Amino acid sequence: MVLKEALEEHFSLFGVTVTDQAALDKCLDLCDIYNLDAEAFVETWMAYSVSHCQGNSPTIEYLSELERKELKKENSMISTSSIKKDNNLPEIAVLNSQSLKNSNTDSDVLGLYGGKTPNTPNAKRSRSPGDADITEIKIRAIDSPFAPDSFSLKTTTPSRQLSTSEGDEKILLKYGPVLSSWCNRDRHKVSVKKLEQQPHVPTNIFYMYETLPEKAEAVDLVCEKMGAWMSDARNHADEVDLELAPSFVRCQHEIRTFGRICCESDENKVNIGPILLQGTRALSNGRMMKLDLSGVEQCSIFPGQIVSIKGFNPTGAAVVVKTLTNRCLAPPSPIPEVSSDQNLQIVVAAGPFTHPDDLNYQPLMDLIDYVVKNEPHVLILIGPFVEFTHKEIQNCEISVTFDEFFEQCIRNIMNKLESTSTQVILVASNRDVHHHSVYPTPEFELREEYPNLHLMPDPCMIDINGLIIGTTSVDSMMHLGREEISFKHAKFDRLSRLASHILAQKCFYPLFPPAKDLNLDTDLWQNYAFFNQQPHILILPSSLRYFCNKMFNCLAMNPERLSKRCFARICVTMTRSSKDVKATLNNKITVQILKI
Repeated sequence: MVLKEALEEHFSLFGVTVTDQAALDKCLDLCDIYNLDAEAFVETWMAYSVSHCQGNSPTIEYLSELERKELKKENSMISTSSIKKDNNLPEIAVLNSQSLKNSNTDSDVLGLYGGKTPNTPNAKRSRSPGDADITEIKIRAIDSPFAPDSFSLKTTTPSRQLSTSEGDEKILLKYGPVLSSWCNRDRHKVSVKKLEQQPHVPTNIFYMYETLPEKAEAVDLVCEKMGAWMSDARNHADEVDLELAPSFVRCQHEIRTFGRICCESDENKVNIGPILLQGTRALSNGRMMKLDLSGVEQCSIFPGQIVSIKGFNPTGAAVVVKTLTNRCLAPPSPIPEVSSDQNLQIVVAAGPFTHPDDLNYQPLMDLIDYVVKNEPHVLILIGPFVEFTHKEIQNCEISVTFDEFFEQCIRNIMNKLESTSTQVILVASNRDVHHHSVYPTPEFELREEYPNLHLMPDPCMIDINGLIIGTTSVDSMMHLGREEISFKHAKFDRLSRLASHILAQKCFYPLFPPAKDLNLDTDLWQNYAFFNQQPHILILPSSLRYFCNKMFNCLAMNPERLSKRCFARICVTMTRSSKDVKATLNNKITVQILKI
């Protein structure tokens, strides 16, 4: 059974919003009838809509055409193929929500599928926790290591997505040299701490009291600092000395100016209206000027991107751009210094950590079993842990407070890992219902202390034995992908290009204005969202497809979501003799993204 929330989530990944509830109900019926999950159905619709509906949102009429032209044909082909294999099979019955509602017994269901009815008394099948035996539910709640004793009855219902057998992990992606074994036999304890050279969000923050002039000043200061640096670096690289000039001044000779990309549209989308450059107060009095990008060979821009431009403005109405620079890389991190050769093994997983239809945390349970078995040096868990959009959280269907719910979850994790040497890192998220709904986000606060547990804010730069890992829980790639426009950009694929924006702007969230569902505090963003040095590994959890790629001497990756049963494992071989940063990054890191 496909949930409405899952369908809406997958539609949103493609920028599609279904406002017609009748059309959404029709989508659910088609999923039930043709046995499609939400992801498969949305992909089928997107492929069909591009060629038949000009990419429009689904309607009742369009969905009926999809069923008639595509789904029925595919279902007919599958049925014909099955009949050819065994002509003795009974006719296949199609189950939908109505037929299931009318069927109350196990024998009826078996009959619909053409199966034989067992010689047992008919008994009404339990369809919900309310119909189940109370004693059985309580036993399941006690047996589940991630189910607090005070869970509501509904949250203890087993997930429909069953876990795989132990050790049965499917490798989705490989990067780097082959590793003979991922079972860590070296139980030495590693050093885990926040990077000292990087400012991090304090726990006692003061936020959302900024005024509009203060917000404007913060954005202007960032633009002034980065734009001036880009312009000087570009002049030095081109071996020229172009003067800095306001973008609105008429001129026939080439000048250099800088500012941030914005647009006239109320929706802040650069692909809707003309592309504008907003200059700084010091250089251009904060004025906006249209950009003519017809002469640029390749370009990839988004709102809030800080750029340096070489061009001229002959009419005073638009800047004719010749070259556009958007790269302001942070200094690279030094090579880790180790006293002996060692392999550093890290497991990374990003929330949500449970399926969207329950709070059993079955994917997290399976991941912890994997960690207990292989015992990596570090386990990085990136929030959210208790996401505020979860249906059962929104309906308040748990009988404890959100803080107690979260504390119990962490307690069970640490109890299961108590006998291991694995260091656990928890990265906070603004989407956790019990935590501060602001970005950047301070670290979690726990009543209990654990010797192997390290709490990190969002974003953060983590120092593990000299290996620098940068990460944020916000889906920056998804937000950038909705706003970015790019043409003739062949250096990176789309996912790598979105990640490269974060490194090029040396900011964990370079989009401005931010997405509507992100409460961004501009003062905190100015002070804590930019990194002073480039990490060795950049982890960017996203609902987009997993990837791993090297760019600007940094390894960027998306482990995807554990709710999809995806996580990443990393092995870094650090040697005493290594003096080359490229060798450390290119040849010494192995990454695998798995589906457990």
